[in-house]
Order: sequence, then structure tokens, then C-alpha cells
Amino acid sequence: MKVVLQRVKEASVSIDGQIHGKIGIDYLTHKISKLRVFEDDAGKLNLDINAVNGAILSISQFTLYADTKKGNRPSFTKAGEPQHADRVYEQLNERLRQTGLEVQTGVFGADMLVNIQNDGPVTKIDQDQIYVTMRQHDVGTAIRKFSAFYGIDEKQLRKLNRTHQTKLVEDALPFPSVKEVLELAKSMKGRNFLLTHRDDQAKSMLRKFDLLDDFSGFVTSDQNFPRKPQPDSINWLIKTNQVDRKKAIMIGDRKLDVAAGHNANIASCLFDPDGTIIDSGNPEIRVTEINELVPWLTNK
Repeated sequence: MKVVLQRVKEASVSIDGQIHGKIGIDYLTHKISKLRVFEDDAGKLNLDINAVNGAILSISQFTLYADTKKGNRPSFTKAGEPQHADRVYEQLNERLRQTGLEVQTGVFGADMLVNIQNDGPVTKIDQDQIYVTMRQHDVGTAIRKFSAFYGIDEKQLRKLNRTHQTKLVEDALPFPSVKEVLELAKSMKGRNFLLTHRDDQAKSMLRKFDLLDDFSGFVTSDQNFPRKPQPDSINWLIKTNQVDRKKAIMIGDRKLDVAAGHNANIASCLFDPDGTIIDSGNPEIRVTEINELVPWLTNK
């Protein structure tokens, strides 16, 4: 089940010209009663729908499961069967009512005209689905897909994503055993290099966790190399640092990272800690934990 949550000043749904469900100046959420999407007195998004005496207008929308990967016609084969979808939809509405919220609805499967008046640029999208699309494909694919799905301007979504990603990096922690594996490579007279499409924030994070000195070279967004899977950035690192391609490996968490390594004529490792990747791109090694790289490194 996918959910789009929008904050609005007014919303209504009409069927055959008659208003069926409506909320006035109240606010629309479509999923979580405790999500803080409303401003407090300081103008911060710090209040949930209960704190502002809001209400919910719940509308079913099977088109959120549109698959646009191939061709120009969306496929809806991933959408649930109507009977199942209707049951899940009603269960969601009932759970929301049990929290004490007012819940107005449309009619499942009906031809509905939904009128909303957005209250600022606040639209909450299922972050899990964005994450999966980004991991299985790339950021550009995720941006294009979800900007179309949720009616958000692509440039605006890119800007919001950059802000969100910056915050995620600030809160990120190193994966277990990273320090040990980096130092193992160095102890074997190897070197570690960082290739990221982020800016120098990535290097700041390495410094924060005492990892910066474990790297011998860097490629960041400041160098304006073509994005992966193009191999230009890897080839530059190899040439600049005189790396033996036969002893090199590209480690990344997406298929395009694997492809970038292969395009540079080096081995590739897919790091897939949560088992998200389906089409792996045939890496030489696939791991779910960083320390699983030790056998590969010690055999080189």
C-alpha cells in the first residue's frame, strides 16, 4: 500500500457533481496521525494533525502503483485487486478514526473529482518506495518517477531531495567493521579511494569518525565528472594514483556502481545490506556486511 500525504487548507471530493467528502480549513494527511507537518509558533514543522484540530480526507488511488519503467504507457499490474484494495482502504480509514480524528472519504472505485488547496510545499511521499527506486536504479529515475506520481515539480523535488540527503548524511553512522577493513587494505600495501557524487560533506563525515586518513584520494561532485555508470571518475583515480586494475575493486550499493567498475575494467562488489537489489549487474562479490570483504581482500 502506498500513501501520499498532503497538507491543505481546503479539500473536497465530488461524485456526479455532488460533494461526497469535504474538510474546510483543516489539514489533509493520508497516513500517520502523529506526523509533524504543521508549523508551531516559531514556524517550524513541529505539530501533528491532532495538535491543530485537523481532519482527514481519504481518497483511494490505484494509480500510485503505476510502473513507468518501460514505454510511455503506465502499467498498473502491481496494483491490488479491487476487493483486497477496498478492504485495506477501509481498514486504514477505520484505524484513523480510532485515533479520534475526523475522517471523510470518497467512494472506492468511483469516478471522483478531488479539489484541494495546498497549504505550502508540504507533500509527504512514501520514503521507502523512493529509497528502493533509488537503490535499484538511480536518483534521477526516482526523481522523475515520483515527481510525476505525486504532481510535484521535478526541480522542486530535486531541491527537497538534496536538503533531505544532506540531513541524512549529517545523521549517518559508519557501517560496522568499516575501519577494520580499510586498515586491513592499507596493511596489505593497498589504498582506499572515495568516489561520491556528494560534495565535501562526505569528507567531513569521514573526518568526524576518524576515517579520513584511511583514504588516499577522492572524487566529489566538485570535480564535475560524468555520473556513474560512466567510468571517467574511476579511470581518473586509477591513472592519477597508478592503480593496478587487476588488484582494484569498486564497492557500491547499486547496480550502477557495479557497472561503473566493470566499465573501468576492474572488479566490482555490490554492498546490499538490506537485500534491496534484485538485478545486481553480476558483481564479482556481493556482501551484506563490510567484513565479508576480508576473504576477497586477503586472496588478492
